[in-house]
Amino acid sequence: MAHKYHIQEVDIYKFITDTFNDNSSDNKISFSIGYYFMDISEGDRGAFFKRFTQQGGRFDIKKTFSDDTYELNDTTFVPMSIPMLNANYLAHDVIKEVTYEPTIQFLVYSENINAFNAIMLTIEQVRARLIQYQTTLDVEYIDIDNPTASTRITETLKVIAMAGEINYGDLISIAGKRYLSVTMPLTLEVTNVGEYGNQEKWYLSVPSVGSGAFYEIQPLSWNYGVGISTEANQLLNDVDLTDDSASDVIRHVPINTAYSIAMAVQIDLSNDILYKIFKDSRLPTKQATKEIWTLKSEFYKLNDISGEFEIDNDLTINNEFYLDMKKPIEQLSKGEKIIYSLSFVPRWIVESEA
Repeated sequence: MAHKYHIQEVDIYKFITDTFNDNSSDNKISFSIGYYFMDISEGDRGAFFKRFTQQGGRFDIKKTFSDDTYELNDTTFVPMSIPMLNANYLAHDVIKEVTYEPTIQFLVYSENINAFNAIMLTIEQVRARLIQYQTTLDVEYIDIDNPTASTRITETLKVIAMAGEINYGDLISIAGKRYLSVTMPLTLEVTNVGEYGNQEKWYLSVPSVGSGAFYEIQPLSWNYGVGISTEANQLLNDVDLTDDSASDVIRHVPINTAYSIAMAVQIDLSNDILYKIFKDSRLPTKQATKEIWTLKSEFYKLNDISGEFEIDNDLTINNEFYLDMKKPIEQLSKGEKIIYSLSFVPRWIVESEA
């Protein structure tokens, strides 16, 4: 029986650490997990090192040694504590999918207001990026079925992240120094198989707005597909049939097919094309009902070689449609956002129009 590899927790800890260290502070503000930190001294895999070094009562400092200048320096870091990853596994033989819901605790040095503000700004910056963030994670592991092999197996996983609110806790005194406890929940969905709505971008244009320029829109939800209308027929049992087994089965005959795209959008009057949709639904005109819209969708597919998401031209939608329906999803009331339901149906070009 073949051995199955699954996602290792150390890869998730390293992903969280690398994500927070990928900030705009130019390496001036770095993050480490707990009383351990992820070091790259052993290559890309890294390693955990327990932190014992203190400097002037500060435990959030490590000694670094330069092989080039032979200098011994003090480097500060922001400690992060992740007691548990709170993993939920998908029960499947092929799909490796785990949802992690850790709560990250930061200890922010609070005795220097400039340092405190800089650290909090960095945390806010990374948190903003982690809201509906899609990226990839490369993992490497030994082939358990062939442990003597010289090469390791590399696999690219998809990661969908969602950060929560930042909560400010209590002041904590460590070695006579004060730190503010700050927590933030984080959800990570990690999988080797599956596509996500994050991989699709929508654009809309109509000749009467911006001379037909495309405007990117951010639908709250969307749906599309092909439907077939059929007519049911059943042969009577008293008819002399060559295949009697077919006499009691209803057969369906296709009559026509239909295709449409529907989406829900939040009305934003600062967006010219959404302004037009809102106006036309309130003040309909004969001209507006016959306008031809161009709807474009770009779908990004993961390139297994480069590890980057690239536009798949074969999945790109760029066709002319009629805006078949534009109306509020439900009755409007004070205090509720105005959300519209849009429905687009294809405009087929006949030879006389070509």
